[in-house]
Amino acid sequence: MILPWVLSAQYMPADSPEDILKQRQEVFGLIEALEDPLEDSLWYQGRIYDFQGRSNNGTPYFENSTSLPGYLTYNGKLHEDLLLFYNLVTDELILRNSNSTNTIQVVLDKYFTERFSLISHGNYYHFQTHTEVKPIHDRLKEGFYEVIYNDILKMYVKHKTILFFNDFDADPFSYRYEKQVYLIFDGEIKVVDSRRNYLKAFKEHKKPLRKYIRRAHINFEKSGTQSLIDLCAYSKSLLDQQEPGIEKNY
Repeated sequence: MILPWVLSAQYMPADSPEDILKQRQEVFGLIEALEDPLEDSLWYQGRIYDFQGRSNNGTPYFENSTSLPGYLTYNGKLHEDLLLFYNLVTDELILRNSNSTNTIQVVLDKYFTERFSLISHGNYYHFQTHTEVKPIHDRLKEGFYEVIYNDILKMYVKHKTILFFNDFDADPFSYRYEKQVYLIFDGEIKVVDSRRNYLKAFKEHKKPLRKYIRRAHINFEKSGTQSLIDLCAYSKSLLDQQEPGIEKNY
């Protein structure tokens, strides 16, 4: 009895020994790269970026840019002088890799991406990945979080953009940016969306903090990174008046 796949195989064109050898070498090369990854091959354990924008109203990207200089710690190694961009709709970090012939955009694997920084208009924005393997706090959802402050008190910001539908506009789709501030202090995490929520974490220092927040016009939905850094630094100075300096760690 002759099996159908054997019959069909008899009519397949035969490859030359040279072609067979080349194919085998390519396969073994791929296997070797996966088992013992080279620095460059790590990028391609992600996938090709194929996001399709649906509106010209707003932007899905952090700092409105699809090309920001930056650096990241990926699979335990620091990589510098990169072009990166952060899609806030899909919560994905994308590497733009260009050579003399083409440009490839790769979505980086979240489990390899430990930390990254983006540089925009001279400002540095630092991010940390929260996963089950490397958690920030068990109440946070998986994803990338901007590190505002990392000391005895910690502050993180989750940036997000949603595609919003409004059938009253000529272009019914628009990108709407949102952010959520998280404060971690004394082992507890607080969602901070108002001045009152922030002050609850500092019961003994409400009065000076209230004055500072008013004077600095802190708005947790709108205030930028540097304003929040300054607020955390001032809050820490109140917690430990004897400390000669304020150390900000990243």
